[in-house]
Amino acid sequence: MTNSQPKKPTIDGSPAPAVPAGYGNPNGGWIKPDQIFLDLDLSYLKIARALNQSDDAAVWDQLRESHDPRRYLDSLTSLAGSYSIDLKHFRDPTRQATRHTALISIPFLMPPERWSVDQPTAPDRAAAAAIFRLLRDWVGDQQQVCVVTACTPYSQVSRWSPVTQREYLQVLAREAPKPSVPWLDPVAELPSDFPQLAFMHAGLARWFGFPQLPEPDVRAEKDWRLRCQLAAHLAYLCHRPVQPQDVPLPSNFAEAVLEGVRLWLADVLRRRLICAWEVHVADRDLVTLELRRRQQDEPTVMLPLRLHQIGWTGMDLLMTDLKQGLGAPVVPITVC
Repeated sequence: MTNSQPKKPTIDGSPAPAVPAGYGNPNGGWIKPDQIFLDLDLSYLKIARALNQSDDAAVWDQLRESHDPRRYLDSLTSLAGSYSIDLKHFRDPTRQATRHTALISIPFLMPPERWSVDQPTAPDRAAAAAIFRLLRDWVGDQQQVCVVTACTPYSQVSRWSPVTQREYLQVLAREAPKPSVPWLDPVAELPSDFPQLAFMHAGLARWFGFPQLPEPDVRAEKDWRLRCQLAAHLAYLCHRPVQPQDVPLPSNFAEAVLEGVRLWLADVLRRRLICAWEVHVADRDLVTLELRRRQQDEPTVMLPLRLHQIGWTGMDLLMTDLKQGLGAPVVPITVC
């Protein structure tokens, strides 16, 4: 039995020897294997170790030494907002399971106008219980919720370091003592005639899996009802006319910070409170947004932005919003 197809000739005219596919080069010699390069810059593991050890200095040292600061900050943003722990069964110590906890937040805008009634100093447990029931019904019975009733202004949130954020989450999970890491340096407060940005925080825990928030717009009617009820409770707690459209749905901490800052900036632009802007890059991950008032005699507004909270992508989105609302910055910058 003969092969009807002629053998492929070589350069000198003689037929080439049969070579099994994948074992060699038909023209002679072995095929050089592809080179595979492994990325051994395991910044993700280094960040996790520093956060677990509450080593604030190591976090910033690794940022300075990182070959890719953008990827490092993205990993830091993700890891600082989650926490996992292996817990033994309370009846059988030989059995254990992993509980994952995530820090979720509700950003909301408080208008400059205040109610004439004084705000109570003591926490209102009835209002806290109502918010707890709202969130528990929204996230489902398979996940546990722990709510902090006190609202945190953005001026404080912007001072949280990544370790402070992780320890805050551990306190919500009742797995650590009160946070002891020093807060980052403060920046000037916002003027009283500006809207104020604040947050309500909660811990969302789940066994055998990472916590999952409901997909937005899947249950549009239920989502809007939650926003309306949250606005009513937050208005009662803060004694300001908080509107439902100024209360987004709960989201992961980093997403909530970015969404809250963008919501605040859009309201400032709508009120025509500023006329120009500029960005200053400072030490560590601090970026200060300078907003110039329309009145020349009014001092500029300094808004701190933490890249470990909003990420470089969030910074790009904020600058895009400012360019669309006010045009190019006063002094051209390059944030890399």
